[in-house]
Amino acid sequence: METILNRFFSFVEKNLRNPKLYVGVAVLIVLFFLVFPYIDANFFYYDRIEKRIDILQKVTEIDTEKLSENKVLENEYNKIISEIEKQEEFSISNALNTDYNNYKWGKFISGGVLAWLLSICALFMKSVKGFLMRIGTLIFIAVFGIVLGFIATFIPTIIDPWVNYIGFPLVEIFIAAAFTLKQK
Repeated sequence: METILNRFFSFVEKNLRNPKLYVGVAVLIVLFFLVFPYIDANFFYYDRIEKRIDILQKVTEIDTEKLSENKVLENEYNKIISEIEKQEEFSISNALNTDYNNYKWGKFISGGVLAWLLSICALFMKSVKGFLMRIGTLIFIAVFGIVLGFIATFIPTIIDPWVNYIGFPLVEIFIAAAFTLKQK
């Protein structure tokens, strides 16, 4: 009997040149980053708050006078407090910023920039015949870039806005490449 992992790898091996696989994976990743903040805010957040309150209660119950008498205990207490401070920096709630107003314009521009560049290139493509057809292609692709820009503004900021600024165009390139690959 095959294990799930073996089935997964055999599926990937059979569909290695299938662009639908890559598009599906990209869509799942994007959906995960869109849905995770809502799951986190509605389920995991309250559990984290409850644990933090428990830690605060336990830390405040510690007798600091007894700690100051013993340097080993005092050092251990300071290390624990330092680790708690560092943990806040690397918390998953800090990795995804769901305040959509932050960096909105940067996300919008990074989401649409590739389409806008392509729309400018459409003016010079010899395969697009006629001036009106080139203008129509330019407008169509530019509007598509606006749609992509709006989609990019709704993706939460992942750790740093530059991840979004670089990541969204890379995902666009990845999806476009997957559609242009030839299947065997």
